Amino acid sequence: MTVRTVLRDDNRRQQTLAALRACLAEVETTAQPGPSAGRWTFGDPTLDDTLAGDVLLRDRLHEVRPAAFGDGAAAAGFAVALCLRLQRASGPGFVLWCDRFAGMRQAGALYGPGLVDLGLDPGRLIHVALRRDIDVFWAMEEGLRSRAPVAVVGDVAEADLTASRRLSLAAQETGITPFLIRGAADQSASAAWTRWAVAAAPSAADQFEPRAPGRTRWQIDLLRSRAGARPQSWTLEWSHETHRFAVAAGLADRTVAPRASAAPGVVAPFVAGQRRTA
Repeated sequence: MTVRTVLRDDNRRQQTLAALRACLAEVETTAQPGPSAGRWTFGDPTLDDTLAGDVLLRDRLHEVRPAAFGDGAAAAGFAVALCLRLQRASGPGFVLWCDRFAGMRQAGALYGPGLVDLGLDPGRLIHVALRRDIDVFWAMEEGLRSRAPVAVVGDVAEADLTASRRLSLAAQETGITPFLIRGAADQSASAAWTRWAVAAAPSAADQFEPRAPGRTRWQIDLLRSRAGARPQSWTLEWSHETHRFAVAAGLADRTVAPRASAAPGVVAPFVAGQRRTA
């Protein structure tokens, strides 16, 4: 199934809202009930033991940001992987993804084959293309209050404290998990429960074909957690077969220092026209 798109027009707010509700209603008949409040995990014992407690909560807003300019695709790929972890825990629900036209022109649009490469069925995703940050927050809140998706993702240039508080309250009321992807340069406050910085990391060689791209890797920094977990950093590898994270081989016994910028390596695969390289 192709990715469905709803276009936001400032002069046709009611029509756009009706179109979004129609998309949600289309899948509500087959969607699993929204997840109840609780934890979910990365799927790696080392990482999950380190983050024991209330770090990853379903009914909280989680914030993902590029570690540096140019890491937008890596941040989005990490958000996709988190959504897949939620799908694994909650059943085959769908993801509502709210994007900005400006962001798509800068970093590229969602790319179907790349989503498949990460393990996400594009038929389980509703893509909403919008003009402004305020429109993204509006669509995210509508999606949360519908209680239909497993997760709601929004890509904005700047976080809005009031809007993020509304998302946080909606998440606690519905048990649906929102992810907010924000610009690398944005340092404004938000009501997010956790804040993560993401950069692309070099992949290891494929075990069967050294010249082939290896598994996707990201450099992940936990910048803040309202659950009290201390800031720390890992290089994580993603398995699209098992939908699990793993601390990258060779780094499993130690944390690594945060980096100022991404190292050359994997290019997240869903920017149109790009391919991953090792």
